[in-house]
Amino acid sequence: MQLRSVTPALVMGLLALPLSPTVQQETLQYRFNIDTNSITDLTDLGQGEMESQVEFSGVLSITIEGDARTFRVVLDTLEGSAEGQGQQITPDLLAGIQGATWTGVLDDKGRMSDLVNESESALASQLEGNLLRGFFPYIMAGAKAGSSWSDTLEYSRADSSGTQESTTMVTYTARGDTTYAGMSALVVGAEYTGNTTIFQEAQGGLDIDGGSEGAGVHYVADGGRYLGGVRELQSELEVSGAAIPAIIPVSVATVMTIELMP
Repeated sequence: MQLRSVTPALVMGLLALPLSPTVQQETLQYRFNIDTNSITDLTDLGQGEMESQVEFSGVLSITIEGDARTFRVVLDTLEGSAEGQGQQITPDLLAGIQGATWTGVLDDKGRMSDLVNESESALASQLEGNLLRGFFPYIMAGAKAGSSWSDTLEYSRADSSGTQESTTMVTYTARGDTTYAGMSALVVGAEYTGNTTIFQEAQGGLDIDGGSEGAGVHYVADGGRYLGGVRELQSELEVSGAAIPAIIPVSVATVMTIELMP
């Protein structure tokens, strides 16, 4: 049995950062990078370990319509590579998502919600789940050094490929002021604890369950503009299904960075 279609999909769905809006109508460009390393342990199936490294990098243009609280996201560029056993990143796969567009509104915490994906690409749906639905950190009003607050991030997906339910608890701590990318910024640390349940229609039906832990740091300018940040997650999952004679452990290490472009 092969699991080449399992790891990339569940990897993309595990990533989720929160959001902080600007208050004026403008378009901002962000560069992002998602680096994922996974190990699928097939020892009980007599196949040893399957390792995979997948990296995506690209640029997003995000236009926020001021008081209307609506936004539009365009994927300007996307590059990707893969090594080891798993889904290969082909030119056709990348070309199929270039220019993908999403629209929606900002919720009361500044997060993207009510997303409408105008692309039919499966990769666009994966990016929506991990990159867009929690792109900016939620920054509590009046936060200053020593302030601490929490948030809950939820993600739900149901389509022809299967379903996914994910919940992530986030604890934020304001660490103090600094200068980042030439701007005065508040440094905010984040601790993540999450769980996810995925069902994939592939290979007769696959159930993927597990949890994740991680930490991150974010930089937010005066007025709430998100300047960038990094998050690292370690996820421990188990894959089971009617066609699988044993539970398969999967370990996934993910690093995501986001940077506001000049």
